Amino acid sequence: EHKSTRGASPMMLLSNAPEPPPEINLKESCDHLLEIGALTHTPLEESIDTYRLTSLGYHLSHLPMDAKVGKVLIVGCILQCLEPALTIAAVLSSSKSCWLSFIPGVDRSS
Repeated sequence: EHKSTRGASPMMLLSNAPEPPPEINLKESCDHLLEIGALTHTPLEESIDTYRLTSLGYHLSHLPMDAKVGKVLIVGCILQCLEPALTIAAVLSSSKSCWLSFIPGVDRSS
C-alpha cells in the first residue's frame, strides 16, 4: 500500500516526543480538525486512529492562524467575498471585543 494513502497517527508520532502531549488533547485537536473538514479519518486498525489531510487541511497548514479563522479566509477567497471574510477573521482573531465598550457595567480598563 502506498504510504500517502494510509494516513498517520498523531498519537504514535508524538508518543516519541520528549514531553508528549496528553492523548486527550491530541484526540480533541483531531476531532476539531475533522469537524471543519481539514482531516479525514482513515483507521488503520480498530485500535489505531490514523488521519489524512484534506485539500483544505493542506492549505490551512500553511496559514499561521487558528484553523477556523483560516477556513473563513479560504472560503471567502473561493466565494470571491474576501473583504467580508477578512472582517470576520479579524473579529474572530481579536482577544478583546470592540463591543464591550457599549455594554453598561463592563469594566473597560483591562
